[in-house]
Amino acid sequence: MLSKLAPSAAAVVLALAAACGAKGDAGSGGAASADVSQYAGVQQASANAATDDDQSGSSAAVAKIDPCALLTKEEIIGQLEASYPPDQLAAFRNHKGTWEVTSSPEQQGRAKLCQYRFLAIVQNGDTTYRSDFQLAVTDGAFVNPNVNKAGDRAIAGIGDEAYFMSRGPMMPYARVGNVAVGIERFPSTPTDKAGAGLLRLAVAKVRP
Repeated sequence: MLSKLAPSAAAVVLALAAACGAKGDAGSGGAASADVSQYAGVQQASANAATDDDQSGSSAAVAKIDPCALLTKEEIIGQLEASYPPDQLAAFRNHKGTWEVTSSPEQQGRAKLCQYRFLAIVQNGDTTYRSDFQLAVTDGAFVNPNVNKAGDRAIAGIGDEAYFMSRGPMMPYARVGNVAVGIERFPSTPTDKAGAGLLRLAVAKVRP
């Protein structure tokens, strides 16, 4: 695909891939996600563990939420473009770059997921960048400051409490009542790590 581009466009391709494909932004790499994957969709046993009534209430609350309805295409694109350095975003737009964003719902245990895939496409039809991320809705007890010492990585101003649930600056999750909402594998922007900006937008739609 790159060979079809003019040299200047190819430079844009490589620069955008480097800027937006920074999953190494996770700090601890892929292993960090594996550290907490065992907890996804599972009620946590802790000192303040929920009662059976709380668990059933959480499951009912999760069941009512469509995870793919919590973000719009425009919101996702806005955060993707915010992850670009200004000069690279200008170059992408000069090449009449556009975004294609698709989503698909999944069930994983108690968790409801929305898997997003996105492509950056320039004027001649070439794909210059592609990746994916996940939005999860699960039991509120997943947002636990004791898991991976998440309390050391609190995120202010999102939901009732919010943390980066892995050991690196990734996987922002927030609790809203007895529901947890999280973003995984999203690139950072100058103001928000790993999709925390998108998490704010999603949580605003979950809170009554």
